[in-house]
Order: sequence, then C-alpha cells, then structure tokens
Amino acid sequence: MKKEIFLGFDTTTDSFSVALADSSLIIAQKTVPGRKHSDKLIPVINNLLKEVSVSPEDITAVGMGTGPGSFTGIRVGLSFGITLAQFLKIPAYGISSMDLAGSEGGDWIMKAHGDRYYTASYGREGRRKGPFKIIGSEAAEKLSAGQVRISAPSLAEETRRLYRSGEKGDWKDIEAIYVMQTVYRKKEDRKRNDGEKAENE
Repeated sequence: MKKEIFLGFDTTTDSFSVALADSSLIIAQKTVPGRKHSDKLIPVINNLLKEVSVSPEDITAVGMGTGPGSFTGIRVGLSFGITLAQFLKIPAYGISSMDLAGSEGGDWIMKAHGDRYYTASYGREGRRKGPFKIIGSEAAEKLSAGQVRISAPSLAEETRRLYRSGEKGDWKDIEAIYVMQTVYRKKEDRKRNDGEKAENE
C-alpha cells in the first residue's frame, strides 16, 4: 500500500509556512520569514521532501492557504498549489487559516497591513457568521479575540482530514479570499490622479 503524504502550506503573510504529514503525524515543517515567497517556496518544499526521503510524486493531496492575507502572497501560493495538483493529478484543497482557527468558535483577528487587522466571528459550531472585515488596532484591542497564527501543520492535518472524509478536492473550486488590496488600490489611485493632472494641464 502506497504511503500517504499530505502537503500543507500558507503564503498569505510576510512569512510562509510549509508542512508535510503522513497518515498520522507531522513529519516535517518549516517557517520562512520575509517576503520573496515566489523564490523560496519551491526550494523549501523540495528540501522538506528530501528530509523525509519522498519525492513530489509521493504527495497524496495538497492543501493551500486561501487568505485573507497578502494579495501577492495568496496568488503565489494558489498558483503553485493548483499547478502542482494539476501536474500530479492529486486532490487540492483551499483552506482559510482564519476559518480553520475559527472552527473553535469566537472572534478572531489576524494582522493585515500597517495597523490594520482582518477579523471574523464564528459560532460554537465553527461556522463563520459573516464576511471577513478590516479593523484598526484600537478596535482589535477591544475584541475578546484570539489571534490567528499561520500554521502549515494545521493545514496539512486538515488536508488529510478532507481527503479521508472523501472531499473531492477539485482545484477548480479553490477561491482566493481577497479582503484588501492596498498596494493595487494605491497604484490605481496614482494612475487616476496622474490622468486627471494630464487632463488639467
């Protein structure tokens, strides 16, 4: 019987986290600080696979963080994860780290840009009560909230659970969660302002 290997990773924050799980345990994990996820993600995953003496072809299913988080980070992670699933013909699952933390219920926050935070509320059964929101640091301090810690081991274990529960894992069903696109909004605002200036000159 072929050994089960589950890959989980989250690239939605300034640091990214990668983990491998087998049929029962987390067998390798690594968190990498800093940006440049697109340059570092594949080498980190390859090194983890070598550490446990498995090849990419041994991966049973892959789970990737869908956000909320960095626009670029989400795109990098989903592009890689979906491409890997297509190439290996394996199930792929999109997993929100905040939703995963919220399965315990309660209010949760996660650091966004500057002094802003993503937040969401969850019922006792772990169902999110509404859309993700952006709040300032003062509002975040007033919430009796838990702070989400990005954890690839949790994603790898959730990937294993979804696979074993018979979830289809179709990469076409994976959707990114974009709550704030500050950088791109600034670029659009700059273009708009430049255009208005040109018209007025």
